[in-house]
Amino acid sequence: MPRIKASIKDGIEKQAGVAVLWVDCPSSRKARAGDRFECRAGVEGGAVTLDLVQDEYANAQWTQREQLLDLRKVEETVREGLKQNVRMNATVQCPGILIPAVPGTRITCQGTKTAPAQTFEVSVLIRDTKGQLDWSIPKSLIGAGKQ
Repeated sequence: MPRIKASIKDGIEKQAGVAVLWVDCPSSRKARAGDRFECRAGVEGGAVTLDLVQDEYANAQWTQREQLLDLRKVEETVREGLKQNVRMNATVQCPGILIPAVPGTRITCQGTKTAPAQTFEVSVLIRDTKGQLDWSIPKSLIGAGKQ
């Protein structure tokens, strides 16, 4: 199991460019071709679930269930959406750098309208493991963005 945990840690760090804080897997598994189990890996902002399939030599192939969302891209998506849909120029800042795309997860980002200056909350809902999301702002700001 230590070899499998190291493989998970190295793989996620290389793919996502983020430090893996911990990896949790079952304490021991007998080498059995086709054996399936799951592990979890912690990163800043949460944890992702990994599905593993073992071969007869105790090697395991793993796939990550949830993608890691780059919150800078979420900020950009919201910023562009505000500009196009509400005609509002604003900055958007979400907490952290990455978050696992766990369906149903909600995060709150901070928006700042540029003219006149006003801060507001942006509610972001993760819809699926691939990172599709919905976002919303207070209704009082809709129509107030025209400059």
